[in-house]
Amino acid sequence: MIKERTAVINRIRSSFSEFGVAIPAGPKRLRQWLSDSYGDVENYLPATLNRLMLRMVDRLNYIESEICDLDKEINDQNKSDERCKRLIEVPGVGRLAASAIVASVGNAKEFRSGREFAAWLGLVPRQHSSGGKQNLQGISKRGDAYIRKMLIHGARAVIRHMNRNNAPVDWLE
Repeated sequence: MIKERTAVINRIRSSFSEFGVAIPAGPKRLRQWLSDSYGDVENYLPATLNRLMLRMVDRLNYIESEICDLDKEINDQNKSDERCKRLIEVPGVGRLAASAIVASVGNAKEFRSGREFAAWLGLVPRQHSSGGKQNLQGISKRGDAYIRKMLIHGARAVIRHMNRNNAPVDWLE
C-alpha cells in the first residue's frame, strides 16, 4: 500500500510538472500544497487535469485510509499475541518486524536454535557440521527478504543509538 501511495503521489507531481507546476515531494508536503497553493494554479490548468487531479486525490485518500486500517490491525494483533509482545521486547525489533516474523515463522520451536533461524532467513552461513568438524556454506539469502531487511535496519538503529555506557550487549561495542 505504501508503494501504491508513493506511485499516486508521483503521478500527481508528474502531471503538474508537465504544466510547469512544482509540487514538493512527500505525502505531508503534498497535502500542505493542496490545501495552501492548489487554488492559486487551479484556474490556469486545463479542466481535464483538474478532474484528473480530483480522481487522484480521491485515490490517495482511499489508499491512506487503507494504510491506517492496516496499521490498526497490526497494532491490535501485536497487543493480543504473546509471541509479538516477546519479539517487540528485543532491541531493534518493532511492531512490523514482529508481526512479519510471527506470520512467516508461526511456531519458532521448529528451529533448533537461533542460529538455525538466522540461517533460514539468510543472515548467516548455512552450517552442515558433524563429528566436531564444521562445514560452513555460503549465505543463501533464500529466506524472507522483507524480514531480513527489517531486522538488519533494526540492528543498525540499535547500534547507531547505542550509548557506550549501557550497551545492550558487550559484543556490540
